[in-house]
Amino acid sequence: AIPDAFFYKDWHRRQIIYPEHFVLELAVSHGSEDAIFYLAVPRQKQDMVEKQIFSVFPRARIIEKKDDYNPFNQFGATEIAYGAYKRAAVVPIKLHDDFSYDPLNLTLSSLSKITSEGEGVAIQFTVAPAGEYNTKKMWSVLDELNRGKKSVAEIFFHYKYLEKYPLWRRFVKAAPKAISDALIEGEKKKDDHKNVDAIAVEMVGKKIKSVIAGVNLRVVASARTKERAEILLRDLQATFGQFDDPKGNRFTFYKPKGKKAKRELIRKFIFRTFDDGGTHTHFYHEFFERLIERETGP
Repeated sequence: AIPDAFFYKDWHRRQIIYPEHFVLELAVSHGSEDAIFYLAVPRQKQDMVEKQIFSVFPRARIIEKKDDYNPFNQFGATEIAYGAYKRAAVVPIKLHDDFSYDPLNLTLSSLSKITSEGEGVAIQFTVAPAGEYNTKKMWSVLDELNRGKKSVAEIFFHYKYLEKYPLWRRFVKAAPKAISDALIEGEKKKDDHKNVDAIAVEMVGKKIKSVIAGVNLRVVASARTKERAEILLRDLQATFGQFDDPKGNRFTFYKPKGKKAKRELIRKFIFRTFDDGGTHTHFYHEFFERLIERETGP
């Protein structure tokens, strides 16, 4: 959960947050019906990653695929979107231990609707370590919430997890409070008054317990027609609704505006680049934790 780059003046410090990244993908290639996991890592990390995979999945088969897969129908239409948190990024989505079932089954069920010829889909996570910089910021948010001196929105605004309202909206929001304060001008406010939001404290504390990382979430669908590609994309996006937490966060998806923005997002997907100026989540922790539980068992 990394705030946008323009929020801070110390951008030179945050450049070192993402020294390298890796990519996790779940895809059905054009011309195939099989859903396959792909993992792209820096060459110098290859041996270490292989050992870690075999330690968890001893029966796994790892094959280096330099030409991996192609979800695109060159004679058809392609639709792409990126995922982001709907609410402040410091608030978590539903975690893996909140499920009574395996959420991966619903995703695989959606991928099973793909026909072998003319269609392809993919879910891509580009993941990079967030570093102590952002973890400390979340601890600071939790400390402020426990003090109860400010509202939740004020704390999130201060730590740049929410954008500030436009000037006119801030005035409209502040006007009723100013009138109310004027009516009770004679009443003194106690300095030691605490108003702790227990739900916010619980949610932020839950977030900090998870692995904090910067993640780009991208979904792409390709088919013979634009209408069919849009249906496949919506089906993929719908599977992420199971991670909605009524007290916490949920995902929303955005399609790029204009042909130029769409081409740029597709380019980032193809080259598996990490966008450190966009919206990031720690979603991969919850999503792929279910794989480990499924393989290792209780």
